[in-house]
Amino acid sequence: MAADAVEKWLKSNQPAIIEGRPMRPLENPRHKGTPLSVARGQAETFFLTDPAGAKWILKKFRQDLGVHYLAAVGELLPRHIGFYCGTDRLVVKKTSLSSSNGCYSGRGFRDWLTGTVLMPRVEGIAWADLADELRSGERILCRTDRLRLCRNLSELIKLLEQAQCAHRDLSSGNVFICLTSGRVSLIDFDCLFHLRLVMPGTTTSGTEGYIAPFVWCNGRVNPETTWCPNADRFALALLNTEFLLLGKGSPLSADGGMFDQCELRNRHGKQLGRAAQRLKGEFSTAFSLFDTAMRSNAFPECPSPDAWIKFCDAAEKTKIPSLCEVETLDWADVQAALSSRGRRPASVGFLGVLVGKFIKQNRPAAATVSLPEDPWRN
Repeated sequence: MAADAVEKWLKSNQPAIIEGRPMRPLENPRHKGTPLSVARGQAETFFLTDPAGAKWILKKFRQDLGVHYLAAVGELLPRHIGFYCGTDRLVVKKTSLSSSNGCYSGRGFRDWLTGTVLMPRVEGIAWADLADELRSGERILCRTDRLRLCRNLSELIKLLEQAQCAHRDLSSGNVFICLTSGRVSLIDFDCLFHLRLVMPGTTTSGTEGYIAPFVWCNGRVNPETTWCPNADRFALALLNTEFLLLGKGSPLSADGGMFDQCELRNRHGKQLGRAAQRLKGEFSTAFSLFDTAMRSNAFPECPSPDAWIKFCDAAEKTKIPSLCEVETLDWADVQAALSSRGRRPASVGFLGVLVGKFIKQNRPAAATVSLPEDPWRN
Protein backbone atom coordinates (compact mmCIF):
# COMPACT_ATOMS: atom_id res chain seq x y z
CA MET A 1 0.00 0.00 0.00
CA ALA A 2 1.10 3.56 -0.71
CA ALA A 3 0.68 4.58 2.93
CA ASP A 4 3.03 1.81 4.08
CA ALA A 5 5.86 3.03 1.85
CA VAL A 6 5.54 6.63 3.03
CA GLU A 7 5.13 5.53 6.66
CA LYS A 8 8.50 3.76 6.52
CA TRP A 9 9.99 6.90 5.01
CA LEU A 10 8.47 9.01 7.80
CA LYS A 11 9.71 6.73 10.58
CA SER A 12 13.25 6.71 9.17
CA ASN A 13 13.48 10.40 10.12
CA GLN A 14 15.55 10.91 6.98
CA PRO A 15 14.91 13.15 3.99
CA ALA A 16 14.68 11.68 0.52
CA ILE A 17 16.48 13.68 -2.16
CA ILE A 18 14.09 13.95 -5.09
CA GLU A 19 15.37 15.89 -8.09
CA GLY A 20 18.12 17.33 -5.89
CA ARG A 21 15.73 18.62 -3.22
CA PRO A 22 15.63 17.06 0.29
CA MET A 23 12.04 16.28 1.21
CA ARG A 24 10.26 14.77 4.19
CA PRO A 25 6.67 13.57 4.59
CA LEU A 26 4.51 15.49 7.05
CA GLU A 27 3.14 13.57 10.03
CA ASN A 28 -0.57 13.33 10.67
CA PRO A 29 -1.08 15.47 13.81
CA ARG A 30 -3.93 13.23 14.98
CA HIS A 31 -2.20 9.91 14.37
CA LYS A 32 1.45 9.95 15.40
CA GLY A 33 3.75 7.85 13.28
CA THR A 34 1.51 7.96 10.21
CA PRO A 35 1.95 10.28 7.20
CA LEU A 36 -0.50 13.06 6.47
CA SER A 37 -2.45 11.94 3.43
CA VAL A 38 -5.77 12.14 1.61
CA ALA A 39 -7.25 9.35 -0.50
CA ARG A 40 -9.49 10.86 -3.15
CA GLY A 41 -10.44 10.03 -6.70
CA GLN A 42 -7.80 8.16 -8.64
CA ALA A 43 -4.91 8.69 -6.23
CA GLU A 44 -3.63 8.92 -2.69
CA THR A 45 -2.03 12.26 -1.91
CA PHE A 46 0.83 12.80 0.56
CA PHE A 47 2.08 16.12 1.90
CA LEU A 48 5.80 16.86 1.92
CA THR A 49 8.05 19.71 3.00
CA ASP A 50 11.61 20.79 2.16
CA PRO A 51 14.26 22.58 4.29
CA ALA A 52 13.09 25.96 2.99
CA GLY A 53 9.61 25.30 4.40
CA ALA A 54 8.00 24.96 0.99
CA LYS A 55 5.08 22.52 0.84
CA TRP A 56 4.74 19.84 -1.81
CA ILE A 57 2.21 17.28 -2.92
CA LEU A 58 3.10 13.70 -3.90
CA LYS A 59 0.39 11.74 -5.74
CA LYS A 60 0.44 7.97 -6.06
CA PHE A 61 -2.12 6.68 -8.54
CA ARG A 62 -4.02 3.47 -7.90
CA GLN A 63 -3.92 2.58 -11.56
CA ASP A 64 -1.36 3.51 -14.19
CA LEU A 65 -2.43 6.56 -16.21
CA GLY A 66 0.66 6.36 -18.38
CA VAL A 67 3.86 8.37 -18.03
CA HIS A 68 3.31 10.00 -21.42
CA TYR A 69 -0.13 11.29 -20.44
CA LEU A 70 1.01 12.59 -17.03
CA ALA A 71 4.06 14.32 -18.52
CA ALA A 72 2.08 15.87 -21.39
CA VAL A 73 -0.44 17.51 -19.06
CA GLY A 74 2.07 20.05 -17.78
CA GLU A 75 3.17 20.92 -21.31
CA LEU A 76 -0.35 21.53 -22.62
CA LEU A 77 -1.69 23.75 -19.83
CA PRO A 78 -1.62 27.55 -20.30
CA ARG A 79 1.32 29.34 -18.65
CA HIS A 80 -0.73 31.14 -16.03
CA ILE A 81 -0.31 31.26 -12.26
CA GLY A 82 -3.76 29.75 -11.82
CA PHE A 83 -2.46 26.47 -13.29
CA TYR A 84 0.98 26.26 -11.65
CA CYS A 85 0.04 23.12 -9.76
CA GLY A 86 -0.04 21.48 -13.19
CA THR A 87 2.64 23.39 -15.09
CA ASP A 88 5.28 23.14 -12.30
CA ARG A 89 4.90 19.46 -11.56
CA LEU A 90 7.06 16.53 -12.60
CA VAL A 91 6.62 12.80 -13.03
CA VAL A 92 9.18 11.09 -10.79
CA LYS A 93 11.60 8.73 -12.55
CA LYS A 94 13.95 6.13 -11.13
CA THR A 95 16.82 8.55 -11.67
CA SER A 96 14.98 11.30 -9.73
CA LEU A 97 15.91 9.75 -6.36
CA SER A 98 19.50 10.32 -5.22
CA SER A 99 21.39 7.96 -2.93
CA SER A 100 23.73 9.42 -0.31
CA ASN A 101 24.59 8.99 3.35
CA GLY A 102 21.91 10.17 5.75
CA CYS A 103 19.18 10.16 3.12
CA TYR A 104 16.32 7.74 2.66
CA SER A 105 16.62 5.50 -0.36
CA GLY A 106 16.47 1.82 -1.16
CA ARG A 107 15.45 -0.14 -4.25
CA GLY A 108 11.91 -0.84 -3.06
CA PHE A 109 11.28 2.81 -2.31
CA ARG A 110 12.76 3.85 -5.64
CA ASP A 111 10.42 1.47 -7.47
CA TRP A 112 7.44 2.71 -5.49
CA LEU A 113 8.31 6.36 -6.10
CA THR A 114 8.67 5.92 -9.87
CA GLY A 115 5.57 7.18 -11.67
CA THR A 116 4.32 9.36 -8.82
CA VAL A 117 3.64 13.03 -9.50
CA LEU A 118 5.39 15.71 -7.45
CA MET A 119 3.95 19.24 -7.48
CA PRO A 120 3.97 22.42 -5.39
CA ARG A 121 1.11 22.90 -2.97
CA VAL A 122 -1.24 25.65 -4.12
CA GLU A 123 -1.52 28.74 -1.95
CA GLY A 124 -4.91 29.38 -0.38
CA ILE A 125 -7.90 27.39 0.75
CA ALA A 126 -10.09 24.93 -1.12
CA TRP A 127 -13.52 26.28 -1.99
CA ALA A 128 -15.00 23.29 -0.11
CA ASP A 129 -13.32 24.46 3.12
CA LEU A 130 -14.18 28.12 2.56
CA ALA A 131 -17.77 27.09 1.87
CA ASP A 132 -17.92 25.37 5.27
CA GLU A 133 -16.78 28.60 6.95
CA LEU A 134 -19.47 30.51 5.07
CA ARG A 135 -22.15 28.00 6.10
CA SER A 136 -21.20 28.29 9.76
CA GLY A 137 -21.12 32.09 9.63
CA GLU A 138 -17.43 32.09 10.56
CA ARG A 139 -16.67 34.03 7.40
CA ILE A 140 -18.68 36.42 5.21
CA LEU A 141 -18.02 37.38 1.60
CA CYS A 142 -19.17 40.74 0.28
CA ARG A 143 -20.78 41.17 -3.13
CA THR A 144 -17.56 42.46 -4.69
CA ASP A 145 -15.56 39.44 -3.46
CA ARG A 146 -18.18 37.05 -4.79
CA LEU A 147 -18.17 38.66 -8.23
CA ARG A 148 -14.38 38.67 -8.27
CA LEU A 149 -14.24 34.92 -7.56
CA CYS A 150 -16.82 34.31 -10.25
CA ARG A 151 -14.88 36.34 -12.78
CA ASN A 152 -11.47 34.89 -11.92
CA LEU A 153 -12.65 31.29 -12.25
CA SER A 154 -14.36 32.12 -15.55
CA GLU A 155 -11.11 33.62 -16.84
CA LEU A 156 -9.24 30.40 -16.03
CA ILE A 157 -11.79 28.31 -17.93
CA LYS A 158 -11.56 30.73 -20.85
CA LEU A 159 -7.78 30.21 -20.94
CA LEU A 160 -8.25 26.44 -20.86
CA GLU A 161 -10.69 26.59 -23.75
CA GLN A 162 -8.36 28.81 -25.77
CA ALA A 163 -5.64 26.17 -25.24
CA GLN A 164 -8.09 23.45 -26.38
CA CYS A 165 -8.07 21.95 -22.89
CA ALA A 166 -10.76 20.98 -20.40
CA HIS A 167 -10.16 20.21 -16.73
CA ARG A 168 -13.10 17.75 -16.65
CA ASP A 169 -13.33 17.67 -12.84
CA LEU A 170 -14.21 21.17 -11.68
CA SER A 171 -15.50 20.89 -8.11
CA SER A 172 -15.28 22.53 -4.71
CA GLY A 173 -12.21 20.47 -3.82
CA ASN A 174 -10.28 21.33 -6.97
CA VAL A 175 -10.73 25.12 -6.84
CA PHE A 176 -8.38 26.98 -4.49
CA ILE A 177 -8.81 30.57 -3.40
CA CYS A 178 -6.28 33.01 -1.98
CA LEU A 179 -8.38 35.20 0.29
CA THR A 180 -5.89 38.10 0.41
CA SER A 181 -5.56 38.51 -3.36
CA GLY A 182 -8.78 36.88 -4.54
CA ARG A 183 -6.75 34.73 -6.91
CA VAL A 184 -8.33 31.47 -8.02
CA SER A 185 -6.20 28.41 -8.84
CA LEU A 186 -7.05 24.95 -10.09
CA ILE A 187 -5.56 21.65 -8.95
CA ASP A 188 -5.85 17.99 -9.99
CA PHE A 189 -5.22 17.95 -13.72
CA ASP A 190 -5.14 14.16 -14.02
CA CYS A 191 -8.34 14.06 -16.08
CA LEU A 192 -7.25 16.78 -18.51
CA PHE A 193 -8.67 16.73 -22.03
CA HIS A 194 -6.72 17.92 -25.06
CA LEU A 195 -7.06 17.00 -28.70
CA ARG A 196 -3.50 15.60 -28.67
CA LEU A 197 -4.14 13.30 -25.70
CA VAL A 198 -5.70 9.85 -25.66
CA MET A 199 -8.30 9.40 -22.93
CA PRO A 200 -6.89 7.17 -20.13
CA GLY A 201 -8.95 4.07 -19.54
CA THR A 202 -9.22 4.84 -15.83
CA THR A 203 -10.27 8.50 -16.14
CA THR A 204 -13.16 9.94 -14.14
CA SER A 205 -16.15 11.91 -15.38
CA GLY A 206 -16.35 14.56 -12.69
CA THR A 207 -17.25 14.88 -9.02
CA GLU A 208 -20.65 14.19 -7.51
CA GLY A 209 -22.61 17.40 -7.23
CA TYR A 210 -21.08 18.87 -10.41
CA ILE A 211 -21.86 16.31 -13.12
CA ALA A 212 -24.12 17.42 -15.97
CA PRO A 213 -27.41 15.53 -16.48
CA PHE A 214 -26.62 14.70 -20.10
CA VAL A 215 -23.44 12.82 -19.08
CA TRP A 216 -25.53 9.91 -17.80
CA CYS A 217 -26.18 6.96 -20.10
CA ASN A 218 -28.29 3.95 -19.10
CA GLY A 219 -28.05 4.88 -15.46
CA ARG A 220 -24.27 5.30 -15.47
CA VAL A 221 -21.87 8.18 -16.06
CA ASN A 222 -20.17 7.89 -19.43
CA PRO A 223 -16.61 9.37 -19.38
CA GLU A 224 -16.52 9.61 -23.17
CA THR A 225 -19.21 12.30 -23.13
CA THR A 226 -16.86 14.56 -21.13
CA TRP A 227 -13.81 13.92 -23.32
CA CYS A 228 -14.38 17.02 -25.41
CA PRO A 229 -13.82 20.78 -25.57
CA ASN A 230 -16.06 22.98 -23.35
CA ALA A 231 -16.49 20.11 -20.87
CA ASP A 232 -16.08 22.52 -17.91
CA ARG A 233 -19.02 24.80 -18.72
CA PHE A 234 -21.74 23.03 -16.75
CA ALA A 235 -19.65 22.78 -13.58
CA LEU A 236 -18.58 26.41 -14.09
CA ALA A 237 -22.23 27.48 -13.89
CA LEU A 238 -22.66 25.57 -10.61
CA LEU A 239 -19.47 26.90 -9.02
CA ASN A 240 -20.22 30.48 -10.04
CA THR A 241 -23.69 30.13 -8.53
CA GLU A 242 -22.12 28.85 -5.31
CA PHE A 243 -19.72 31.82 -5.30
CA LEU A 244 -22.67 34.22 -5.62
CA LEU A 245 -25.08 32.62 -3.17
CA LEU A 246 -23.43 30.31 -0.64
CA GLY A 247 -23.66 31.60 2.92
CA LYS A 248 -24.84 30.80 6.41
CA GLY A 249 -27.23 27.86 6.41
CA SER A 250 -26.68 26.92 2.76
CA PRO A 251 -27.21 23.23 1.95
CA LEU A 252 -24.27 20.85 2.00
CA SER A 253 -24.09 18.14 -0.63
CA ALA A 254 -21.60 15.52 -1.73
CA ASP A 255 -18.13 17.01 -2.19
CA GLY A 256 -18.86 20.22 -0.28
CA GLY A 257 -21.01 21.99 -2.84
CA MET A 258 -24.65 23.00 -2.52
CA PHE A 259 -26.28 20.92 -5.27
CA ASP A 260 -27.57 17.39 -4.97
CA GLN A 261 -26.48 15.15 -7.83
CA CYS A 262 -29.88 13.45 -8.06
CA GLU A 263 -31.54 16.84 -8.50
CA LEU A 264 -28.99 17.79 -11.15
CA ARG A 265 -29.60 14.55 -13.00
CA ASN A 266 -33.39 15.06 -12.88
CA ARG A 267 -33.08 18.82 -13.46
CA HIS A 268 -35.46 19.64 -10.62
CA GLY A 269 -35.67 19.58 -6.84
CA LYS A 270 -35.91 21.79 -3.76
CA GLN A 271 -32.28 22.89 -3.69
CA LEU A 272 -32.25 23.77 -7.38
CA GLY A 273 -35.53 25.67 -7.07
CA ARG A 274 -34.38 27.67 -4.05
CA ALA A 275 -31.05 28.53 -5.66
CA ALA A 276 -32.82 29.68 -8.82
CA GLN A 277 -35.25 31.86 -6.85
CA ARG A 278 -32.42 33.55 -4.94
CA LEU A 279 -30.31 34.00 -8.03
CA LYS A 280 -33.25 35.53 -9.89
CA GLY A 281 -33.79 38.02 -7.07
CA GLU A 282 -30.15 38.99 -6.50
CA PHE A 283 -28.47 38.49 -9.90
CA SER A 284 -31.07 38.24 -12.66
CA THR A 285 -28.49 37.88 -15.45
CA ALA A 286 -26.69 35.11 -13.58
CA PHE A 287 -30.04 33.36 -13.18
CA SER A 288 -30.46 33.39 -16.96
CA LEU A 289 -27.02 31.82 -17.38
CA PHE A 290 -27.71 29.22 -14.69
CA ASP A 291 -31.08 28.43 -16.25
CA THR A 292 -29.47 27.99 -19.67
CA ALA A 293 -26.95 25.53 -18.23
CA MET A 294 -29.67 23.51 -16.52
CA ARG A 295 -31.68 23.27 -19.74
CA SER A 296 -28.71 22.34 -21.91
CA ASN A 297 -28.19 18.93 -23.48
CA ALA A 298 -24.54 19.33 -24.43
CA PHE A 299 -21.55 21.25 -23.09
CA PRO A 300 -21.39 23.79 -25.97
CA GLU A 301 -24.98 24.78 -25.14
CA CYS A 302 -23.96 25.88 -21.65
CA PRO A 303 -22.98 29.54 -21.14
CA SER A 304 -19.41 30.30 -22.17
CA PRO A 305 -16.80 31.76 -19.81
CA ASP A 306 -17.12 35.02 -21.75
CA ALA A 307 -20.82 35.18 -20.88
CA TRP A 308 -19.98 34.89 -17.17
CA ILE A 309 -17.20 37.47 -17.45
CA LYS A 310 -19.59 39.89 -19.16
CA PHE A 311 -22.11 39.39 -16.35
CA CYS A 312 -19.48 40.06 -13.67
CA ASP A 313 -18.25 43.22 -15.38
CA ALA A 314 -21.78 44.57 -15.75
CA ALA A 315 -22.67 43.74 -12.14
CA GLU A 316 -19.56 45.55 -10.86
CA LYS A 317 -20.21 48.82 -12.64
CA THR A 318 -21.87 51.74 -10.84
CA LYS A 319 -22.73 54.68 -13.05
CA ILE A 320 -21.76 58.12 -11.72
CA PRO A 321 -23.78 61.05 -13.20
CA SER A 322 -22.09 63.63 -15.40
CA LEU A 323 -22.65 67.35 -14.78
CA CYS A 324 -25.19 67.48 -17.61
CA GLU A 325 -27.14 64.61 -16.07
CA VAL A 326 -27.08 66.31 -12.65
CA GLU A 327 -28.66 69.38 -14.22
CA THR A 328 -31.70 67.31 -15.21
CA LEU A 329 -32.52 66.39 -11.62
CA ASP A 330 -35.69 67.74 -9.98
CA TRP A 331 -34.17 70.42 -7.74
CA ALA A 332 -37.35 70.66 -5.68
CA ASP A 333 -36.80 67.07 -4.60
CA VAL A 334 -33.14 67.81 -3.87
CA GLN A 335 -34.10 70.84 -1.75
CA ALA A 336 -36.65 68.76 0.15
CA ALA A 337 -34.02 66.13 0.82
CA LEU A 338 -31.61 68.74 2.13
CA SER A 339 -34.25 70.40 4.31
CA SER A 340 -35.20 67.09 5.89
CA ARG A 341 -31.67 66.80 7.31
CA GLY A 342 -32.30 69.89 9.47
CA ARG A 343 -28.83 71.29 8.76
CA ARG A 344 -26.61 72.26 5.88
CA PRO A 345 -24.70 69.11 4.79
CA ALA A 346 -21.04 68.86 3.95
CA SER A 347 -20.20 68.95 0.25
CA VAL A 348 -19.61 65.21 0.20
CA GLY A 349 -23.03 64.60 1.69
CA PHE A 350 -24.61 66.96 -0.81
CA LEU A 351 -23.00 65.10 -3.71
CA GLY A 352 -24.17 61.86 -2.17
CA VAL A 353 -27.76 63.09 -2.27
CA LEU A 354 -27.39 64.03 -5.94
CA VAL A 355 -25.80 60.73 -6.90
CA GLY A 356 -28.35 58.77 -4.91
CA LYS A 357 -31.20 60.64 -6.55
CA PHE A 358 -29.68 60.06 -10.01
CA ILE A 359 -29.21 56.34 -9.44
CA LYS A 360 -32.75 56.00 -8.15
CA GLN A 361 -34.13 57.70 -11.27
CA ASN A 362 -31.94 55.79 -13.71
CA ARG A 363 -31.76 52.34 -12.14
CA PRO A 364 -32.89 49.76 -14.72
CA ALA A 365 -36.10 47.98 -13.91
CA ALA A 366 -35.78 44.47 -12.52
CA ALA A 367 -36.19 41.76 -15.09
CA THR A 368 -39.69 40.33 -15.14
CA VAL A 369 -39.24 36.58 -15.37
CA SER A 370 -42.16 34.22 -15.00
CA LEU A 371 -40.63 31.63 -12.71
CA PRO A 372 -42.46 28.62 -11.26
CA GLU A 373 -41.58 27.31 -7.83
CA ASP A 374 -39.33 24.74 -9.48
CA PRO A 375 -37.97 26.12 -12.78
CA TRP A 376 -36.95 22.74 -14.21
CA ARG A 377 -39.88 20.54 -13.30
CA ASN A 378 -41.33 18.84 -16.39
